[in-house]
Amino acid sequence: THTLEYNWTGIGEQVRNFTSVGLLNGEKFMYYDNSTAKIIQTEWMKELESDLPPKQRETWDVEGQQDWLRSKLRKVQALELAIQAK
Repeated sequence: THTLEYNWTGIGEQVRNFTSVGLLNGEKFMYYDNSTAKIIQTEWMKELESDLPPKQRETWDVEGQQDWLRSKLRKVQALELAIQAK
């Protein structure tokens, strides 16, 4: 059995600071920080992907994850305001 986990952290209004950490079996294999806008992979992940044809490589859509998180937070904030208004 294997586990694949992504942890996202968004801080600030409009999620100005965003990080994404990928874990495989509890071991970090990638890290993204929107301040650098770069994905940092472990050496074993770089080696694994270098052996694959481009179409089979993992595509990292962390900016999409950041946008998704922003969207969900806006919905939660709107719901909270609606509840407070009642």
